[in-house]
Formats: sequence, C-alpha cells, structure tokens
Amino acid sequence: MADTTTPAHPLSNIIGNVRNIINQPTTPEQTYLNMVRAVIKSHQMILEINHSMNEPDPTLFTVRNGPFAGMKMRRQISAGSLLPMLFGSYEAELHKEIEAAIATPYKTFVNIGCGDGYYASGMARRMPNTTVIAADINPMSQVGCRHNAVLNTVAERVQVMGLFRGEDFARLPARQTLVMVDIESAEDELLDP
Repeated sequence: MADTTTPAHPLSNIIGNVRNIINQPTTPEQTYLNMVRAVIKSHQMILEINHSMNEPDPTLFTVRNGPFAGMKMRRQISAGSLLPMLFGSYEAELHKEIEAAIATPYKTFVNIGCGDGYYASGMARRMPNTTVIAADINPMSQVGCRHNAVLNTVAERVQVMGLFRGEDFARLPARQTLVMVDIESAEDELLDP
C-alpha cells in the first residue's frame, strides 16, 4: 500500500520551535540563553529548509519570495534579519516602493548603510542597466556585500565603499539617481550636515 501522508511543510517546524523558545522562563540568564538558542535554531532551520528545497550549498540561501526572489545570499550575514531575508518578507512595508523604483530607469542606485548587500545586489539583479554604489562603515559588511554581488553575478556593477560623506553626493550623477539611506539614526547628520 502506498504512503499517502503529506510531508510536513518546512515552516511548521519553524513555528513550533519559535513557540517553544517564546514559552521559556524569563530570568535575565534565561533570556540571554533563549536568544542564543534562537540564533542557533534559526541557522539550523535554514539548513533544514535549504536541504528540503534542494539548496546545494549549505553556506548560502536563496531568497524565496518578495522583490528579490531567486537572489543568493551567504548565510553568515553581519547585519539584518536572516529569516525574513530568506522568506522574502524583510522590510515588507517597502516592497511596493522597491517595485516602483525597479520600474523607473535609474542610472545609479546608491545604498548608504548597505550591510551585506541585500538591497545593493537585489536592485542590481532587478535593474540590469543601473550602476550600484554600496557604502557601509563596517568592514565585514563591505566584505559581505562584495561576496553577495559576486554570488549574484552583478559585481561588475556594484561598487562597494566605506564611509559615505555629505560631500560624496556632489560626485553622483545629477539625474536619474536613487538614494537609499539606512544608517542607524545618523540620516539627519548625513543629509543635513
């Protein structure tokens, strides 16, 4: 007789694990341990999901949904939220604006506070005629951004740099440039020195 049971969806395991972590005791020590457990579990879950979705390289993940579906990212990121990136729900409130930007023929996209290049590589993939300037003060983020640009075969159009200063705006093309800034509450200082 054939097995007619439906295999469990990979997300059901994640939801169960998150519920278990949330229901743990909340002393400061337990809170810290729960955070560590959550990080370990998230990495384990990504490995399980990649395996169930035939991801050939366990050090990478493929964005599953959203404006950057199909984009490859290294699993070890220096900033951001790994699981929302994987599922394509990262900063979902921006998806409509991202799609509108992609539909506009920008010559240059500047991503200040690029982190590991989620937006830099994602926009470069979706906007093949656009040059991307990705800036971040964190050297590990710069390495991650370069790595992710290579993974997505857009490295020739993604220029990674360190600190972006107010005077750097003068070097940008005067027209058809989109600037995205996410620099942890220092936006006012950069945009209105």
